[in-house]
Amino acid sequence: MKVGVQMISDDFRGKYKYHYLNGIPLFELYHTNTELNCINFLTLNRMVNNAVCDDWFNKKIKKGVTLYNEIECIKLPAPNPTLEKYSFFETVSRRRSIRNYSKIPLSLEELSTILFYSAGISGKYDETEQHPRQLLRTYPSAGALFPINLYLFINNVEGLDKGIYYYDAINNNIKCLNKYCNIDTLCEVLSYDGISLQGACAIFMLANMELVGYKYGERGYRFINIEAGHIAQNFYLVSTAIGIGTVALGGFLDEELLELLPLDREKYFMLYQLVIGNINFNSDYWFPPSK
Repeated sequence: MKVGVQMISDDFRGKYKYHYLNGIPLFELYHTNTELNCINFLTLNRMVNNAVCDDWFNKKIKKGVTLYNEIECIKLPAPNPTLEKYSFFETVSRRRSIRNYSKIPLSLEELSTILFYSAGISGKYDETEQHPRQLLRTYPSAGALFPINLYLFINNVEGLDKGIYYYDAINNNIKCLNKYCNIDTLCEVLSYDGISLQGACAIFMLANMELVGYKYGERGYRFINIEAGHIAQNFYLVSTAIGIGTVALGGFLDEELLELLPLDREKYFMLYQLVIGNINFNSDYWFPPSK
């Protein structure tokens, strides 16, 4: 195991309190011990090749992962690209982190459009002798493994009860997991509770390291966090394109949030939070003028 490198200056080491192991910040230990070099690069290649040739692994990829199959699905309306208000480059220019939302509910069509174009299925590879059948999504994922699941805390969406929902991207539907966990309960485990109270929907990304870890080892944890960033940027751009606000947040109590969800807490961990909703334009946001 590498002992770390001097990633932060002595001045900052004196100011900030990190978790240390043998005097080295944990983030340094992780980063340096997942760096690639001419030796462990060969080990990683062997791991990747072993995974690709493993029937169990390929069956998992081919099948795709859908959770809560025993729960009745709520079919979402077809995503509607005509909701678009801004061109691509206008959308990029208008992207903002919106922290103030109006009381206007999000429509089910808007929610469906945001979910589909941010994290939905956009195509597939048909099975060949060299390649298993594989579903493709609107964001990149290391090895096309897609280890991240989305959970929705609905607060103000037309046609939906408040509560916890799971987004089934493979079938573009949602499943109600708990109607009795209201937004007030959620806010007890968030540091940005005021934002979540205003928003129409809070979205949480949870990940499972099983397939990614099998193929890429510890370096796979880097890939999962990078993937969460890809998804979040999609949510920003798609929401902005149809005139909806979004903000990404990282202030939540991980274990307490997991306790609200019906899943194996030993296999999943929290990554990221987003809030979406109609923008309160009385707040001080600057947007470039539309062309």
